[in-house]
Amino acid sequence: MMQDSVVREYKYWNDIAKTVGYKKHISDKHTSDSECVDSIYSHISRAKRVIELGCGIGRLTIPLAKIMDKAKFTGIDISDEMLNKANNSLQASNLNNVRFQQNNGRDIVYPRSTCDAIYSMTTFQHIPEAGVRHYIKQAARALRVGGIFRFQFAKGLDKIGFSQTYTLKEMSEWLEEAGFMVVEAETGLIEDVWIWITAKRLSESRKNNGQN
Repeated sequence: MMQDSVVREYKYWNDIAKTVGYKKHISDKHTSDSECVDSIYSHISRAKRVIELGCGIGRLTIPLAKIMDKAKFTGIDISDEMLNKANNSLQASNLNNVRFQQNNGRDIVYPRSTCDAIYSMTTFQHIPEAGVRHYIKQAARALRVGGIFRFQFAKGLDKIGFSQTYTLKEMSEWLEEAGFMVVEAETGLIEDVWIWITAKRLSESRKNNGQN
């Protein structure tokens, strides 16, 4: 099932990246990039090694890397077409603290327990439960103890295609199982139906999650 989902996600985002109006699928027209950057920056500002999960065209990666110019950023995404656009923007920015990397839609390829912060926005609301839970476990693997996971999801019970919603209760349980403590949960930041989570990695996961 997960593999079928990944194939659909890859095709969906690659097809969007090829359209003239791809930006409207990445962010709402009434939501500014600066608002999104602000919702993340204060939570990861001290990090030296940062991963963006689902970086797309790099619209958050690049401005955050400009602000945090002493940090090393890795942006990962399933879509090579999106990453082509991200790399074009990166070349124009002259930044040397960012790299973009294609992943398989579920794994975070990064040395174990070496990342200081991982953030994600408008990613989990498009991914089914199995994928979200796997990414949480992958984030726990990549983050050092004390590392921060800052992300957003859409609250609700609906799960239709690329519109996936979750409850704070289930998201908190998945984080706890993976060895995170929820430090903060904010409702209504930027969008009324969004919940922003700040979680800290405390330990190895309580359950065997298949991490190496």
